[in-house]
Amino acid sequence: MADVTNFPADGPGATDALTTLAEVEALLHRSRGLGARAVVDRHAALGRLASARDLFGAELREARDVLRDRDAIIEEGRQAAEQLRAEARADRTRQLTGSEAGEEARRVLAEATDFAERSLAELEVVLQRVLSSITRARTQLDKEGSPIGADALHTALHDDE
Repeated sequence: MADVTNFPADGPGATDALTTLAEVEALLHRSRGLGARAVVDRHAALGRLASARDLFGAELREARDVLRDRDAIIEEGRQAAEQLRAEARADRTRQLTGSEAGEEARRVLAEATDFAERSLAELEVVLQRVLSSITRARTQLDKEGSPIGADALHTALHDDE
């Protein structure tokens, strides 16, 4: 029989399934016999194979857990991306609303500019009348050659009315 004391069923020598399979392989290499037939410690070989099966099962469960974790992480990423898209849409909506406020501000500014233009045009008309009155008063003054009286000045200034 092969020496199986170097292959404990539990402990540091049985850390993963590949190590356990290597132990079974070493057990078979150390077996006694001639040619293709060998005498193997059946109990030790079956124990190592059972350990390998258990370890593969545990590693498969762990791999499935990793895949589930991966799927959960992917789903979280998908949800985070959707949240970012929703926030971007909301920002765009706020910006468009801000554009509407900008449009309102431009409308108010245009109205204020129109009001200022009308007021200045009216003031220009009034100032042209005053200037015209002043010009007529000077002309009157030049024609008479002497200082004009208050009545003549009043008449010259208010002829346009």
